Order: sequence, then C-alpha cells, then structure tokens
Amino acid sequence: ADTGSPHCMGIKMFHILQRDSDAPRKSMERLFLLGFVAALVVSGAGGRYHGDKVLRLRLESEEHLQFIKNVARSAKVDFWQPHSVELVSTNRSVDFRVDADRASDIQAGLDKIGLKYDIL
Repeated sequence: ADTGSPHCMGIKMFHILQRDSDAPRKSMERLFLLGFVAALVVSGAGGRYHGDKVLRLRLESEEHLQFIKNVARSAKVDFWQPHSVELVSTNRSVDFRVDADRASDIQAGLDKIGLKYDIL
C-alpha cells in the first residue's frame, strides 16, 4: 500500500482527528495543517508559473517598440506595467511576464537588437 500518497495521508489525519476529540484546539490545528498540506499537493511542486520570467526593459527606439509588439502577438505575454501592449511606448519602462518555454527566445531577441533588460 502507498502510505505516502496524499490520499493515505489524509485518511491518517482524519483518523487522528477522530481519536483526539478531547482536544478541540489540537483538532483545529491539525485540520488547518491538513488543509495546508492538501493545498501544497494540489498546486504541485513547481506551481503554475514555475520557470516563467518577469522582464523589465526601457524601450528607446521604434525598433524596440515594434519588437515588443511582435512578441505580444506571437507569445503569451502578461503585461504588468503598463497593463496592455496598446499602452506601451518609447521612453517608458515596460514590465511583463513571459512563459518559461518562450523566455530564452525572447531574451535572445532582446539581446540581438541591443535592448537591455532586467529579470525581476
């Protein structure tokens, strides 16, 4: 039997909670712990954004602006500041999140056109 699976751990915790009916405070603490562990198991080790990057850059030319607009059309980009690609303009800082599977390609493109960036 797999005693380390989340389901088995949950059953064990349930039985412990049932036996310890004399200590309601301890039961609540254990229930809270069980919920916390369950949330961790459900979210997975890496989480939804594991490996994604947030880049900050300052667009200094029309070439930089067009590059970012093309990236937004071809990749899943989550603009943080400004909140959409339509508000991006030259001489302004831009923060955006990019998926892990596209991050290195986008960074290579930024390097190619000489657009400096920071990884937040």
